[in-house]
Amino acid sequence: MLSSDETYASLKGAWRLMLGKADGLRQLDLSADGFWNSFFAIVVAAPALIVGWVGLANEIGDPNAFAGRFSMLIRLATVDIGVWVLPLVGLALVAPRAGIGGRFVHYVVASNWASAIIAWLMLPAALIRLFLPSTNEFAVLASLLLFALSM
Repeated sequence: MLSSDETYASLKGAWRLMLGKADGLRQLDLSADGFWNSFFAIVVAAPALIVGWVGLANEIGDPNAFAGRFSMLIRLATVDIGVWVLPLVGLALVAPRAGIGGRFVHYVVASNWASAIIAWLMLPAALIRLFLPSTNEFAVLASLLLFALSM
């Protein structure tokens, strides 16, 4: 588990990169340990992701059946974690052949921490969907605005 200082430095570095500042890369740990530690970003993002999963599970699953909502929650979590990790596995397989093997670690570390930031940026829209399900259009608009902000 990373210390709060290391987590803060990684998030700050990813945020600087997202703002187009190249110095953000210097704040990321690009060592072998830093590569594996960057997957701690999933834990950092988990609370924000869980709010989104619960909101969607309530919306999609049977509201009267706990088992149906819980099953949907597990499926949503599996899909989100898969969408986070599987593209990185695919990139690991093609990176040496594509000539980007030397930058693979940089990409994974930066994208893991940036994904955690984006998960938290999307939290307001997830909270709207969770607590005000009848305002789905507003939640979609908030999601789009927050996504545009993250670009």
